[in-house]
Amino acid sequence: MQRVFQELNRMVQEGVVDQYAVGGSVGYICYVEPFFTEDIDVFVLLPQTSILVSMAPIYAWAAKRGFEPDEDALLIHGEKVQFLVAPTTLEEEAIQNARQLRLFGETVSVMSPEFLVATSLRAGRAKDYAKIEKMLDEYSLDESTLMDLITRFGLQDRWQRAAPSVVEAAYRTLVAAKRRSRRRAAQQPFSLKAATLMRLRKRADQLRNIRNQHVD
Repeated sequence: MQRVFQELNRMVQEGVVDQYAVGGSVGYICYVEPFFTEDIDVFVLLPQTSILVSMAPIYAWAAKRGFEPDEDALLIHGEKVQFLVAPTTLEEEAIQNARQLRLFGETVSVMSPEFLVATSLRAGRAKDYAKIEKMLDEYSLDESTLMDLITRFGLQDRWQRAAPSVVEAAYRTLVAAKRRSRRRAAQQPFSLKAATLMRLRKRADQLRNIRNQHVD
């Protein structure tokens, strides 16, 4: 991943994108225990050269660097990277307010935990709610910042769906010990988290191979 982060910073330096922020699952892994994911989601703000938004400059830059398309992503130094132009004001603010984290010795723009939760609420898929619960279990969010985002972007109904299991006192008591353990793991250096992610990917590949052998 280190070389991917280097390439992201290179894109900013070369004017391919104005700003970026790592979001999605890898964004979450910066704050919580590592879990399986196959790609890196990178939200970007493009230079305003016209009223039309085009990913062409990113793909042209990638071609010059020898990075090939892989379905809806780009394969950069062996990692699937999906570039997403900020679709709404929420994602734009998430990029503009990204945290600057030191990962593998690189300064990387990563969405803050509060914006990660808000963007997951907006996406609203089952896996997004699972990530939100993980964040609420393992990281101390800035409640006022999060509630401001939820209110301003009309996410109250989705928040009510995500929040009940983690705000009930009885639930908090039952999972307190597990949460302490997971929070300790969540505070590991990102290099250790990335190593765990690589092991999860390797195991997933092994399981896929076993399944394919049985199918054949």
